[in-house]
Amino acid sequence: IAAIILLMGFSAFCAGEELSDKALALEYLHVSKFEQAVDTAIDTYSLRLSGNMPDEEKIKFKKFMQDVMGWNAVKDQVAELVVRLYTREELQAAITFDKSPLGASITSKNELFSKQYAELLSHNMHQFAMQNTPQPQPAADSDLP
Repeated sequence: IAAIILLMGFSAFCAGEELSDKALALEYLHVSKFEQAVDTAIDTYSLRLSGNMPDEEKIKFKKFMQDVMGWNAVKDQVAELVVRLYTREELQAAITFDKSPLGASITSKNELFSKQYAELLSHNMHQFAMQNTPQPQPAADSDLP
């Protein structure tokens, strides 16, 4: 019984450690403004990719994008990815740096970079779609009645 209690206590301790790792990951994502980068990407993609859609369809498309790729849809998965990839020491150092004046400056430029990168990708995807959309061929004389 004592071993079971000890094992349960250890499991609870580990679960608490995971929660603090997740909390640290979420703080890192917050100070690095990752949520804003996700929102910017969705805004840019949905605006570009829904260009000729009626307004009602644009709204549905953006909601679809938010439901699939939005912060609330991916937050836990991204936090888990951060926990797997970075050590606590790396996250704490990144958070400290991002909160510094130099780190804040870089973070604000990263937001602009993310926006412009999303616009670039969206433009390229649109160009690709336009170039690879079959165009109607004019009828040949032999096709005329």
